[in-house]
Amino acid sequence: MPPLLIAATALLAILQFLIPRKWAFTPILIACFHLGDLEIIPNLTPVRIMILCGLIRAGISGTLVFKPTCTLDKAFYVFSTIALLVSAAPRLDIPSPISQNLGLILNVHGTYLYGRSLLVGDKLIERYTIAMILLLLPLAALLTFEQRTRQNIYYHLGARADSSMVRGDRNRALGPFQHAILSGTVGAAALPFALILWRRKKIHGIVGIGASLAIVVSSASSGPMAAAIVTAAALMVWPARRWLSMIQRIGLVMVFVLHLISTRGIWYLMARMDLAGGSTGYHRAKLIDSAINDFGDWWLFGTDYTRNWMFSGVSWSSRHTDITNYYLQFGVTGGMGLLLAFVAILYYGFKTYGIRLRATNFENSTENFGLWCLGCSLVAHATSFLSVAYFDQSYANLFMLIALGPAIINFQSSSAISDSDAGKREQSV
Repeated sequence: MPPLLIAATALLAILQFLIPRKWAFTPILIACFHLGDLEIIPNLTPVRIMILCGLIRAGISGTLVFKPTCTLDKAFYVFSTIALLVSAAPRLDIPSPISQNLGLILNVHGTYLYGRSLLVGDKLIERYTIAMILLLLPLAALLTFEQRTRQNIYYHLGARADSSMVRGDRNRALGPFQHAILSGTVGAAALPFALILWRRKKIHGIVGIGASLAIVVSSASSGPMAAAIVTAAALMVWPARRWLSMIQRIGLVMVFVLHLISTRGIWYLMARMDLAGGSTGYHRAKLIDSAINDFGDWWLFGTDYTRNWMFSGVSWSSRHTDITNYYLQFGVTGGMGLLLAFVAILYYGFKTYGIRLRATNFENSTENFGLWCLGCSLVAHATSFLSVAYFDQSYANLFMLIALGPAIINFQSSSAISDSDAGKREQSV
């Protein structure tokens, strides 16, 4: 266990209780972007320790949001309930299904509750954006260094590899993450945040865009590059935002038509994509095919055997193939119920941003542009799920983003009520 990892985790745990309330969400981001996911104590990685410390702080201060107050909150409780129920199904691939799924609930629901409880106050989008970009600047620099030298500095902070991955003659930087695709996805999802800064001060935005793209490029992976392209396309829809519903319908029709005319399924378009050289898009397309063909084996409680899905297996399990798809990973873990619960979380995550935008008739304001960019960042994640499962600390980046939506809307609603009460008091005087 690297001493620096233990010291950094201990320092962050202390700061989680001492840092001013408006920045209390930053320790989990620091742990996510700059510490590996080694277990400091059994079953507790740095990010999980931050989740527990953050929830304890929120409980002590009385800001813990435990009772569901919106549909998105309820979707997370449904997810957790299903994860617990499927734990009763016998499995041969893991020693303790209940232990694994409790860890999954802590990762998913725990991170969300952490965000809901600690993402508070005004100018939340601005504060979160500043924290994100400032934390990603050193990450971008160290990943670029790693790609050029193959030396992973984050090995001393808990990364599992001391050197970069290699494909052909290209180095693929890992940083504190377990795979280059996961490190690159951070950059793709950060690109919209850089645009938020650009709207406020262009030079800061340019620096943020440069850092985001450097992270994507250093991964030398097609998945993050595709996610960045899709995200950029979503950002460019901003001028036509009032026609968003029509654009979404046209997109769905196009996907349906492409699927009909495709000989093997629209997902095989991934097999033709190779943005970084040496891409394994065929594996990802074939994986979806196999999941559909073997639907009866996993739809109810998940499955403990997927080795028959593909020609290749994985070194860490004789019973599984490499599930390089986050959606299917939930299906394998907890069946169709858990997969649909995860999709519902994403749906209501997007819808939360959309509700606020529609309430203001999509007006061209800095706040609305920020909400749009948050939605585009979620698009980056949703796209990346087709090429990688978040099997390290990357989940914290995702579920903190989803927690931002209700936090922003709740603050705005409470502010509106306060203003209304103040107006009534003035009238009575």
